[in-house]
Amino acid sequence: MSLRVGQMYFYKLTAAEAALVNQRRQDAADFAKSNPSSKQGLQSHAGNLAASGDVCPIMITKMKHTPGKPTTVNGQVFLDGNDVLFVSNVPFGARDIHGHAWDYDEPYHNK
Repeated sequence: MSLRVGQMYFYKLTAAEAALVNQRRQDAADFAKSNPSSKQGLQSHAGNLAASGDVCPIMITKMKHTPGKPTTVNGQVFLDGNDVLFVSNVPFGARDIHGHAWDYDEPYHNK
């Protein structure tokens, strides 16, 4: 499989990443409740709860090739909401990133 910047793959969220996403979203909701007169244009983290093991699309933004080591990637993980999660130095082919998003593969689909 040829790995290139701009390609989409599947990314599996860790428990720590899901907790981070959920905390950001809760902080945004709390801020909105305590500041009802906030000006329009404020962008907030909003979306459904994230869970460990959720599979989301990721767009590769940078790659690092080191001889004798797995290729690592940085990317934007598209969450089920209006925000994204930036991940960096993730080994491609590890438990985290697999396959092309447009080559649908049932084992990586959320159920």
